[in-house]
Amino acid sequence: MKGYTLGSPLKDTADCSVSVLDGCGRAFIPYAETTRMAETEQELKDQCTLHFKQLHCTRNFTTMCAEGLPQVAAVLALDAADENIEAVCTPGTELHTMYKSTIPCINKVGVQMNDCMRNLVINLNTVVARAPIETQVAYGCCYYYDLLGCYDEALTVCKGTDANRLAAILAENVFGQTLGLVCGVYTRESPACQTLEPLKKLDVSELDTENFVLPLVTIAGTLKYSKVVPRHLWSQSFLQINKSKLWP
Repeated sequence: MKGYTLGSPLKDTADCSVSVLDGCGRAFIPYAETTRMAETEQELKDQCTLHFKQLHCTRNFTTMCAEGLPQVAAVLALDAADENIEAVCTPGTELHTMYKSTIPCINKVGVQMNDCMRNLVINLNTVVARAPIETQVAYGCCYYYDLLGCYDEALTVCKGTDANRLAAILAENVFGQTLGLVCGVYTRESPACQTLEPLKKLDVSELDTENFVLPLVTIAGTLKYSKVVPRHLWSQSFLQINKSKLWP
């Protein structure tokens, strides 16, 4: 299968290079670059400080360097991540309580959780490199739902806890804000996903970055070419978002 590309969704300036994005960090996405999350209160306090710093750097980069649908997609995901972090870091919230009670168990399978997230990033980059433009949204959706399945398999050791629920909430709040809006029939273990032609997976050495933002915004830029997403769906989901959400 021959892949197609629209080119980079980022502005061609030094300030918008992938190295600048990488400099922001990506630990604010659970297990994206670590196999262990904070457990003690002091660790959590330090983790929250780091995650907010990285996320705000990434959001500033996105609003400066991306435009149109790619920018909207990234901002939706990053704002959802911001809400996740705020909730996890605030004592008394449901997510904080759930996090504190389940994270010791989740950390037991931290290596597998990290593998799940890295596989998603590699798969999304594979979509950008090797899937035709009109099918990239479909592939992206199916790989996103594969992430949830990967989490479920990893977290079997935490059966009887809210670990699966926490992992699903954190993932769905971020990636679901973008991909979940337009997936249609391309859902978890759906016949539609199973009929997609397998793509030859990129090697990690072939990636420009392991930050999820770049492939996510690139795939979002193909929405108007997609044969699986009705025009009224993506236009209502993205183009009519109040500008105040993008430029506070």
